[in-house]
Parts: sequence; structure tokens; C-alpha cells
Amino acid sequence: SSPCPQKICLHTNNSLQDAYNLAWKLAYVLTNKASPNLLKTYNQERQPAGDFSMHQAFSRLVNRVFHGKGLECEKELPDLVCELGYRYTSGAMVPSDENDMERSHEDPHDPYVLPGGRLPHVWLIDVDGEKLSSLDLVKRNFVLFTTDTGSPWLQASEKQGISIDAYPIISSSQPYLDFDSSAKKVWKLKDGEALLVRPDGIIAWRAPKMTSRHDEELAQALRIVLKG
Repeated sequence: SSPCPQKICLHTNNSLQDAYNLAWKLAYVLTNKASPNLLKTYNQERQPAGDFSMHQAFSRLVNRVFHGKGLECEKELPDLVCELGYRYTSGAMVPSDENDMERSHEDPHDPYVLPGGRLPHVWLIDVDGEKLSSLDLVKRNFVLFTTDTGSPWLQASEKQGISIDAYPIISSSQPYLDFDSSAKKVWKLKDGEALLVRPDGIIAWRAPKMTSRHDEELAQALRIVLKG
């Protein structure tokens, strides 16, 4: 019989995510921005993700091709959850004390926005009036997002040992503004908070509201993520 299309899709997406996960870690280690211990988080993060995808692909094979026939499999989760909703519960991140940190998957339409999950998409407009996604700002560096114009986390990002692309995202911010004033809600950010995002688009840390020591706290978060 011909292979299950969803099974092929899950494996293809899994391979691409493997590459994104490993590429930035290798780059940071080879340029002495991170400890070689960072590479150990590849298996820590991606092996459970691979197991998750394999079980979900097998469930689709059993249910959609073999129509059960006495084979046991896990309950199918929605396709979008399988493709975009997997979360890392440990690895290159600063753990949160939120209960949802332990969940291995989430609904991409209503994510937890916690370390280990993907940065949710928000529409932005640049200085030329062009529309783009917040995901387009995640490139080779860590990215810090805040929904406060004068956030101390923006200044703290400029004083670190590695380059951080930092952006305030509100309805009047430059060089990118919040297209429909949705960033604060989508990212579930309170006043004074910020998100630190890895080069692979995974949230590394939720920076809390603080009254001082922003430089030191951000530096400590980076040490934890980069295994310094």
C-alpha cells in the first residue's frame, strides 16, 4: 500500500526542526559564544520530539490506512498540534515555575507562551509600510521582545556578551509596529515582562517585571541557556 501522506509530512517537519535545533547550537559553540555542553541539549530536546512524531505518525497509519485491525496506538492529536505544537520541557532554556511547563504539546492557536514553546506569530508593519511576521525577526541572534516602549530589558540587551536583537512591539514602535495591537495579548505579556527567543524560534526565557538588576538577570539567563 502507498505510504500515509500525514506520516511523510510529520517526518519531514521533524527533520527540518532537527536541523534548526542543531544549527544554531553548533554555530554558537564553534564561535565560542556557548559551552560545548549546549550540544547535549540537542538529544534532550529532539529525541522526545521525535518519539512524539513517530507515535502520532503510527496512529495515523493504523487509523487511516489499516483502519484499526486490532493494532494498538495512541490517540490522534490534531495535525496542527503535531506539526507546530510540540514543546520542549527541558534543555536550552530557563525553566518556568508555571504548571504548563511540563506539558509536551500545546494548541498553536492558544499557546502557553512559556520557555520550550514556539514564539507565536504576530503581524507587524515595518518603516516602509510592509507587512511581515514577528517570526521574520528571528534570524541568527537571540531576540528580545517587549511590549513596553521604555523597557529596561531593551537597555539590558545592549550590555550582554553576545548580540541580541531587541524590539519593543506596540502600535507606535519603530522600526516595527504592532499591526493590530495584538502582541501583548498573543504573547500574554504583562507590563515589565519580556520574551527572550532563541535563533530557532523557541522561547528561551520569560523575563519578569523587576525594579533593578536587569543586566545581571539577563546575563544569568543567557548563561543558563548557553550552559556557560
